Amino acid sequence: SNMEKYINIDLAIAGRTRHAIDFLYGINISKALSMAFMSYSNKYRTLSIGRVQGPTISYVVENDLQIETHVPLPFWRISAYIETKENEKTKWLKIGYRKEKIIKKKEAKDIVKNCKGKKAIISKINKNNFKISPPVPFNLSELQKKAFKLHRFNPYKTLNIAEKLYLKALISYPRTTSQKLPSVINYRKIISDLNKQQEFTQITSSLLKKKKLSPVQGKISDSAHPAIYPTGKISKFQLSNSEKKIFDLIVIRFLEVFGKPITGETIVIHFNIGKYKFSISSKKIKKHINGKHKEENGKHLNFQIAEKFNVKRFKIKEDFETAPSPFNQITLIEKMEKENVGTKSTRANIIQTITDRTYIEGNKLKSTPLARALVEVLQIHSPLILSSKMTRKMEKQLEEIENRKT
Repeated sequence: SNMEKYINIDLAIAGRTRHAIDFLYGINISKALSMAFMSYSNKYRTLSIGRVQGPTISYVVENDLQIETHVPLPFWRISAYIETKENEKTKWLKIGYRKEKIIKKKEAKDIVKNCKGKKAIISKINKNNFKISPPVPFNLSELQKKAFKLHRFNPYKTLNIAEKLYLKALISYPRTTSQKLPSVINYRKIISDLNKQQEFTQITSSLLKKKKLSPVQGKISDSAHPAIYPTGKISKFQLSNSEKKIFDLIVIRFLEVFGKPITGETIVIHFNIGKYKFSISSKKIKKHINGKHKEENGKHLNFQIAEKFNVKRFKIKEDFETAPSPFNQITLIEKMEKENVGTKSTRANIIQTITDRTYIEGNKLKSTPLARALVEVLQIHSPLILSSKMTRKMEKQLEEIENRKT
């Protein structure tokens, strides 16, 4: 009913240009790589590559090499245990030395030696109020992250399920970067329709009592599509277990964006033991229950400045710097987002493609010998193919075509 009068021809030309670039780039370099493999081994194998595939394979290979060559350097942490009283009972409270990483063990031992026999004295107490707003609406990337975290669905599977739900008219179009919900979709009607579905009635009933429904909005907008939201329609078909899980995620997130923020207070207590500084922190959260505030405390830290405590013992703990973590499906997508490689619609497909081509494998994504050989050869002969910089430059030019700047 609100159809645009004219086709956005600049968007169409940008899309067509993208197809041409991807075809010319991918088909030629893939052919060159396949022929190189054949001339070396006398065997045929399709080695696909593209302006997004190249950098993505390179990220995994480089990360694996960093993990394998990591040297776990040691460092030390110091804790002190002070004697406190709570309800006439004596308790030990653990406080930490302010400098988290001490590089030399001798330094840690000297600090403990100099602190022994001294009392812990409170030097200052910092209190700060905080507010945690409700979450922003789902875009495709955030939906994929949540589905992976809760259900271990890979991004490709989540996108496929979301598209099925869209085709069943249960949700809006999922291929979006937007974190904004336009008022034209009629929030109250959607929530009223969802209220008819028993599993959502508890939260929908409380929202419908509100005079005004204002969703929390994120910063990212998408000129083509709003954030993902449920339509409120009831499915004529029975949803599969996987479809139900994704549908429930979308509904719950949509309802959560109309909720109240959580407020609370952080408390940091600073101690001096001799000339050395220690501290402990705590959070106090205020929950809204039936219009009333209920406070949930962290550690009970009802202390006063200049209060003194006996130090019962010190502990020096040795630790080691950790290697980078292997990529999983979501952290690799986050890396692609950060490097501005690929689009919201293509990143999951790219990861699936390089998995199908046996460049990466496993749940903790690991590069195969084929991927390592590929990256090694390309870094010598044609490093541009692995470059995020060139892909970003192309994306910028495509955006300029779309916005009629070039």
